[in-house]
Amino acid sequence: VIGLMRVDGQLELSDNSPINIFIKFMPTNSVDTSYLYTLTDDLEDMGYETIAMIQDYIGRIRSVQPSSETRIVYGNIVDEFKTFATDKDIPVISAAQLNRDASKHIDEGRQKNKTDLVRFLGRTNISESILILNNIDAGYVIAPEITREGDKYLGVQRIKIRYKASSMDYVYLPFIPGGIYMMEDFGQPALYKT
Repeated sequence: VIGLMRVDGQLELSDNSPINIFIKFMPTNSVDTSYLYTLTDDLEDMGYETIAMIQDYIGRIRSVQPSSETRIVYGNIVDEFKTFATDKDIPVISAAQLNRDASKHIDEGRQKNKTDLVRFLGRTNISESILILNNIDAGYVIAPEITREGDKYLGVQRIKIRYKASSMDYVYLPFIPGGIYMMEDFGQPALYKT
């Protein structure tokens, strides 16, 4: 993945671009959230400063406070992510699945050629646990969408924000035609639609 990012994604490590990416694979549920501290401490010992942590999906890591109820476990994991983020003063980014109602809504909308489907999803569509929302600073629902003209966008709806931010609750970010990359508008007129 890192090789693809360096070649296809043009990720370079230089004085002008000093941010590196480390990817560490751990089997599902083989570690709990205390592992995040171990990982960042190991990187610090190697001379790296961690500026963000991305955990691929909440359900792939255990809580340090086990429970037999998934909704409690997911709530605990988010609380532990928040504590880690505060301790290390870095953002923690993760993902959770949407429930069947959300999938049904998106599928039915696509079959009927409807657009702006992400606008009809919300907090009640979080799978497994509403406790996920209790301690996060920001939450977003995302879904790829295709317009009637065939243009592909990533629909993003903000479902929670703890701190003052823009008033824009929905945004649609364009993909490069025929590709899987988002179009870049940094330093140019904005390409998104609302």
